Formats: sequence, C-alpha cells, structure tokens
Amino acid sequence: MAAAGLLFSSRAYTQQSLNEGSGFGTYYYDVEQIETCGTSFSAQNQGGVMCSHITSLPLTKINSNYVVAMNNTLLRGNMAKYCGKKVVVSVSGVASGLQLFIGDGCERCGTGSSTSDTWEAAGAPGLDFSYSVLNELSGSACADGHIDITWDIVDETLYNFDTDGSGTAQGPASGSSGSGSSSSAAAKVATTADTSTSISAIQESTSATQESTSTSQQSASGAKTSASSASQATNSPANVAHADVPTTMITAEGASTTSYTPTTSSSLEVLAISTTPCETGVWQCSGNNLVQCLD
Repeated sequence: MAAAGLLFSSRAYTQQSLNEGSGFGTYYYDVEQIETCGTSFSAQNQGGVMCSHITSLPLTKINSNYVVAMNNTLLRGNMAKYCGKKVVVSVSGVASGLQLFIGDGCERCGTGSSTSDTWEAAGAPGLDFSYSVLNELSGSACADGHIDITWDIVDETLYNFDTDGSGTAQGPASGSSGSGSSSSAAAKVATTADTSTSISAIQESTSATQESTSTSQQSASGAKTSASSASQATNSPANVAHADVPTTMITAEGASTTSYTPTTSSSLEVLAISTTPCETGVWQCSGNNLVQCLD
C-alpha cells in the first residue's frame, strides 16, 4: 500500500485542500457498465446520494461515473463543505486527471482507524468509486476488488447539490466537465440533432425539386390542353365552311327534266346535271336538293 506519509506538497494543483489521506479504493456502482464483473449494479444505481438526502437524487439521474463516496461520518458532519468538490486521486504517486467529485457517503470508509494501512472489508479508510473509474485507475478492478490510493479533496466545485433541501438547482457546475458520461451523451445528442437537421434539409430540397417538377408537368399539360382546345376550336363545325346538304328526294320523272346551275353563294363547285334520264339508284343534285333516280 502507498505510504501514509506521502508528501502531498508535490501536487501540481494549487486549490485549497479540504481533506486528504491514504487508504483503499473500491467500487459500488456503475451507470454505464450495469452488468459487469459478475455483478449487476442496477439496484445500486437507483439509490439516492447522501449529498441530496432531502431531495432524492439517484445515481441514474446524475448519470455520471465520476461520483465519489467518502467517509460518511465526515460528510454528514459538513455536507456543504464537501459535496460537489473535486477529488484528486493518485495511484503509485501518479495523480489522475479524471474530474471526480464528492457526492455520496461510504460506510466502510468511515469505520475503523483513519490511519490504518491494512485492508478490512468491514472498515478501512479510503474512497468508493464507480467500477469504470476504479478500473481506469488500476486496470484490474475486477480481479483486485480494491487498490491502494491517496487522495486530496480540494475547494473546487464540479457539481452543485441541494444539500439542505432549499431548492438549489442540482447539476454540473458552470464550466465544469464533471458530469462525466453526461457530457458524452450531450455530444451524441448534438450530433444526432445536426444529422437530423441535414436530413431535414435534404428532404426539403427533394420536396422542392418534386414540386418544381410537378409544376413543369402541369405547365406542359396545360400547354397541350390549350393547343388541343385551339385545334378543336379551329376545326369545329362553326368554323368550317361547307355547302348545304340537300335532303329532298324527287321522283324519276322530275329528275329527267331537272337541271342545276351553280350559284356564286355556294361553297362547293358543282357540275350541271344532264337533263337526260339517269341510271336507277344514282344520286344527283337538283337545285338545293339531292335526288335519287328511281324506276
């Protein structure tokens, strides 16, 4: 285990230290890897955190694997001091850059001697993390179960908690990336929105093209209809000059003595009919009448 007397003066950060120590790191939840290492974190994820004990705030709603549980006795004694504060965790003297913050209480961490360097599941100093974070710190969280760590809780707020039920808005502090997986989810939502906007723009463009095509087709159809109407109007009976068609039938005797001389008002040129008898059944013009030779 890392020496309890590790010199914290070598830290690269400059925020005021609120609490520091050495002990053991363990895990108790995970909002991303719910089923892992032979364990289901479903029930643990539904539990409300100590830093919002009046207004219930479950881990699933915080939606971050960066929540850290500390000594519950210390936390309960002054939640306004510790809740939401940044935690710098070091393994083998190397500080992690993870944006970890205090949000919950750990019973094991508050039981037994705060200076003990012996692991005891019933009580040993340290911090409790998400499985994903402990695995990132050690690389073998599932196999080890716990690792040696040192920590420093500094006076920098990464997450706002309603510690006294006054109605304080809860969520990541302004300008903080302490929401962990929530930031990733927000990025995915933004990407989806951009994609949806692009698809919508394409659909609108396609719709406009279809409307334009439809308008062109309607215009062409209208032109064809106009041309057809004009053609019909030109060839209608009212506009075609024609000769009156005689319909009166006369007898064969009348036909043998009838002659016809075309008039200047007739639209058709007609030859004079001979006054000689015609063949039976033949049609001939007589004045304004069409006659048929009969027996």
